[in-house]
Amino acid sequence: MLLQEFFDTIYTPLKLRGRSKETVRLYRLSLQSFDRTLGRGATLGDLSDINLARHLQRLAVNGRAAATINKDRAQILAIWRFACQRNYLSIWPNVPQEIEPKRTPVAWLPEELDSLYRAIKSEEGYIGAVKAAHYWEAIFLVILDTAERIGAIRQLEWHHLQGEWLTVPAELRKGKRRDRQYRLSGETVEAIARMKHDKPKIFHWPLNKYFLWNKWKYIVERAGLTSGRTRMFHCLRRTVASACDSVGVNPQAVLDHKDRSVTEMYLDPRISHQTSARGIALAYMRKSSSI
Repeated sequence: MLLQEFFDTIYTPLKLRGRSKETVRLYRLSLQSFDRTLGRGATLGDLSDINLARHLQRLAVNGRAAATINKDRAQILAIWRFACQRNYLSIWPNVPQEIEPKRTPVAWLPEELDSLYRAIKSEEGYIGAVKAAHYWEAIFLVILDTAERIGAIRQLEWHHLQGEWLTVPAELRKGKRRDRQYRLSGETVEAIARMKHDKPKIFHWPLNKYFLWNKWKYIVERAGLTSGRTRMFHCLRRTVASACDSVGVNPQAVLDHKDRSVTEMYLDPRISHQTSARGIALAYMRKSSSI
C-alpha cells in the first residue's frame, strides 16, 4: 500500500479527525518530501530506519533547518508508529532527531513596536472595502490585547465581538480545547469599528492567504525593522508574553500554555523578568570582610 494512501484512508480518519486542514496539509508535505527522497511513491514497506535517515540527511544537505527536519521526522514517525500499533508493520522506528539549537526568543522592543505602529497607520490603499491602515491597525491591536495566534484571529466573525468583549471559540484556537474571552481596550474597539464592512469575518482577506504574511513583512521592513521568520505575527505574541512577565503578570496564563517550558520559549530576556547572574557573584564576593 502506498504510504500516501494509508495516510488518506486510514491514518487521517482515525488520528487526525477534527484537526485543522493545515495540519493535514503539513503531513502531506512531509510525505511528498519522503517520496522525493526515494524517487518514487513511498509504500508502507519503505518505512525503515535507513530510508528515514537518508531522507533527513537529504533535507540537511539541502539546507533545511533542524526544526523543519525534526517536524518531517515527527510526522512520518507518527504514521509509522500507528502502523505498528495496528499491525500493518512489525518493526518499530529508531531514528534519533536532529540536534536543534535553542534560539533566544525575540520580541519587539518598545521603540520597535512604536515604529511598527506608525508604519501600520501610514499604510495606503484598501483591503477589500476597508482602508489598509484601518485593517492593519485593528489586527495589530487585537493581537496585543489578546496574544492570540493570527490563525484564530483571521477566522473571527462579527458575532464574536460583543461591545468590548471578544470571544475566541475553541474551534478556532490551536488544540481546539477551550474558548477564551478577552476584554478589549477602548482603542482596539474603536479601531475595529473603523473597519466595519458587510463580510462575515472581521478580518476578511480577499487576496491569496499567503500574501497576508508577505504584506506583513513589507510593513515591518517599511518601519525600518529587521524582517524574517522570527519577526512575523508570532513576534507580537512573544512581545505580549515578555511584557507581561516584566511586570509580574503570569505569561503562561496569558498565552494559555499547559507547560511553563513552552512559555519560556516566548520570553525575550531583554524584556522579561528573567534571572540574570549580572552582579550577583560580585555582590556575594563583597560580603567577605576581607574586601
